[in-house]
Amino acid sequence: MARLPTPGGDGGSWGQILNEYLSVAHNTDGSLKSSVIPVGFTRSIKVISSSATAEANERTDYDYIASGAITVTLPTAVGNTCRYTIVNGGTNTVTVATTASQTINGSTTVTLPLQHMSLSFVSDNSNWIIE
Repeated sequence: MARLPTPGGDGGSWGQILNEYLSVAHNTDGSLKSSVIPVGFTRSIKVISSSATAEANERTDYDYIASGAITVTLPTAVGNTCRYTIVNGGTNTVTVATTASQTINGSTTVTLPLQHMSLSFVSDNSNWIIE
């Protein structure tokens, strides 16, 4: 099993031990092996001008650029691993709401009253938290 060299020990074999350790995750040219690169997240950017419920596809970060006096409703927080960023792209107030009596930092809605204001939301598996 590959391991890191032991400080004060492994005299004369540090290079070999370190190379064995690094070879577990790296190719000989130093790049990461494809088998250790985690599957990434997808980013979805949507421009909306009417009220909508946010999507909830697994491993997706959503950016909603909203204009108009509209409401963006977050999907259920239960089991949701997505990150949502809502941007007020206009001059009206954009409201962010929840479903199923869930909350956002203790409230059922939050507002973005200023143009270019944005908030990001993540789930704690039962409610929403503003990042």
